[in-house]
Amino acid sequence: MANFAFYKAKASELRQRVLWIKDSLDRVERIHDEIKPWIQERCDYFEEQIEKMERLISSGNPAYLPRLRIKHVPLEEQLLFVSNFIGVMLREGSFEEKFSKVVKRICHECGFSVRDFLIDFTTGLNGPAVRAGQGRNPIFYVRDETLASAFSWIPLFHEIGHIVVAQNRGPIIQSLVQIVREHYRREREAIGPVDENTRRRQEVALNIAERYWTEGVNDIRLEELFCDCFAIYSSGVAYLFFWLDFGIGFEKYPKFVNECDTHPPFKARFEACWRLLPESIKTSGFGATINTLWEDYVAASFSNTNPHLEYGTVCHQQLIENLAEKSINLIQQFWPSLGQWNESPPSKPENVGMEKPIAEILNGLVALLFSDRDSYREMDRRVLQSLLEE
Repeated sequence: MANFAFYKAKASELRQRVLWIKDSLDRVERIHDEIKPWIQERCDYFEEQIEKMERLISSGNPAYLPRLRIKHVPLEEQLLFVSNFIGVMLREGSFEEKFSKVVKRICHECGFSVRDFLIDFTTGLNGPAVRAGQGRNPIFYVRDETLASAFSWIPLFHEIGHIVVAQNRGPIIQSLVQIVREHYRREREAIGPVDENTRRRQEVALNIAERYWTEGVNDIRLEELFCDCFAIYSSGVAYLFFWLDFGIGFEKYPKFVNECDTHPPFKARFEACWRLLPESIKTSGFGATINTLWEDYVAASFSNTNPHLEYGTVCHQQLIENLAEKSINLIQQFWPSLGQWNESPPSKPENVGMEKPIAEILNGLVALLFSDRDSYREMDRRVLQSLLEE
């Protein structure tokens, strides 16, 4: 039968890919005490599953076709996942080794120690990303320019948030989902005395907005918002400025609710971060400057919103504030040793020593962008030389 012919060919192709992974693993020069044994374990599992597929195929029983489908699809996905690790490991060199020092130090200062991880330099990103998996052996994807300026290190605090979520995703996301559900329950109760058609229309809009945050894989948007809160909590106002800088450079529609994007609208993410800043920073010279930049940016940007998902319904101010506050509660619950970085950028950032926390160094670097650009260039050079070459 044609279906069996396909699966027979597929099993052969899967075996070839597993063989490539095992042969490639032997060529990896760096130690990777955690990642290498994990990949070998996965290869043993892949070979076991392929053997099961082959036994079902050899039976020729059409009743087994659904089982073959069930086995094949996740196996394909998992093989691709592991293959990505092999590709990164084979490309590792001195640049990855240098930057791994920075990643390891930021992780440590965030109260999260990674035993083994990979760095993948790429040109295909607007910012860094991470493949967190289950929080074990992550891959950090970073732009090539992370070796050119320490300023581009700031969003790593957000990516580390994804790793810590991966370790406790169930309770974290469910707590945030509950905030969303409670918000829309209150909104439905508050509709008041209106005609039936109006009530039905408003309830439909609220239901769609609720599903935007909670239905299926949509809860990744809650994770993204949580990671913004984690970044502002652990690195302070430097992250907020970087995020504003990113938005001005890449985001024309800060209020547009994009159903195809796993990230919430830019405006909601910024306002969640702003909510968590201490009043002392919001009203300081630097905080006030950022607020002015934000207001000018929003006023100058296109105000287009999605007609099917109105921003004020999907990202109601009270909802965003409640999610931000709950995120902080969750951070303090799961990582009580991580202190909140709530200090204003140092008044003399050029005096910041390289032994200080990277959050403090980066806040000083950002402050210099506004106060002394010549000193900024010199400090950036010193940061790169000290932290990459140490």
